[in-house]
Amino acid sequence: MMTKFLFAFCLAFSFLLPIVSAKCRNHPPTKSELIELLGNPVSCNSDIKNTICFGKFGTPVYAEIDSTDSVKKIYMYGCDKGEGERVVNFILSKYKSGKLLKSTSKSEECDYDKILGGGGKRLTEDYECLTVTYGESNCPTNCRGYGMDITWK
Repeated sequence: MMTKFLFAFCLAFSFLLPIVSAKCRNHPPTKSELIELLGNPVSCNSDIKNTICFGKFGTPVYAEIDSTDSVKKIYMYGCDKGEGERVVNFILSKYKSGKLLKSTSKSEECDYDKILGGGGKRLTEDYECLTVTYGESNCPTNCRGYGMDITWK
């Protein structure tokens, strides 16, 4: 009796698996898909293992690649926040993010004792297929720095 129940339960939920994975279809992109999207990799300064860099947009875009040649994470940082937002929007237009599950924001005062000046605004958007984090410094410098990353689930 219990075996029939477990079989019926597994059979019922097995039909849901293709529906859930279809939402995140084409996630994460492969290294070759990213090269097609962002152009050939360029030389960059990164101490992170298995990271490639792209320069199509002026500001370097870094991509961490796993052992299966899938992209784990894309990140960038610099001084031109508008350019960063354009790059993130361009990448997200090519890959489904799924439904927004949660959005959180955090602000801190400028603190020059923290690494890279510390302080600023941070917004994290958690979607079904990926997480996007935006950060912006509020410390008065020549460069109002920003950072953005996309991490696939």
